[in-house]
Amino acid sequence: MIGFAIWTTVHLFRHSHRFPAFFIVQMICAVLMPLVDLLCVASFFSAALNRPFSDFFIIEPRQVGQTVVGAISATIWITYVLRSRRVANTFTK
Repeated sequence: MIGFAIWTTVHLFRHSHRFPAFFIVQMICAVLMPLVDLLCVASFFSAALNRPFSDFFIIEPRQVGQTVVGAISATIWITYVLRSRRVANTFTK
């Protein structure tokens, strides 16, 4: 994820036409990554310790709140990147 963020930043500073697509994918990954991470860890520990998956797949209310806030901010920024004339005029190379 860090490498992808650096690559997206490189596209930003080069004013590359690929930046909006990379930015959108990065925002989606940032929202989904905690859930994917939890799924992977729960699956691994469930298989390694021979215990039910539900013992390890626990979503706390704080995590739900962070995911909702991340999804809302991602929606706002993705909409801006897709509809803004400034973005369209900046990333034309």
